[in-house]
Amino acid sequence: MSQLLGGRYQLVRVLGSNALGQTYLATDTHFPDYPERVVRELQLPNDRSRSQQFVVSLLKKKAESLGRLSSHDRIPKILKFF
Repeated sequence: MSQLLGGRYQLVRVLGSNALGQTYLATDTHFPDYPERVVRELQLPNDRSRSQQFVVSLLKKKAESLGRLSSHDRIPKILKFF
């Protein structure tokens, strides 16, 4: 895999997949020594329906909430949402 996701994450391999998308092991090229990260790529329908807009809105709110709570050691840290 030679693709840079988000201009930052070098995908190493697929960790898993389901109907909603894929989860990858990736290296973060914005840090020295390229630390490993887990990247989740969601596959949304191609149409611009209200349901898609609603799902995107919910995901943004979830990412923002996790970002505020990420100082807790049991909550994954969100580094980037795009």
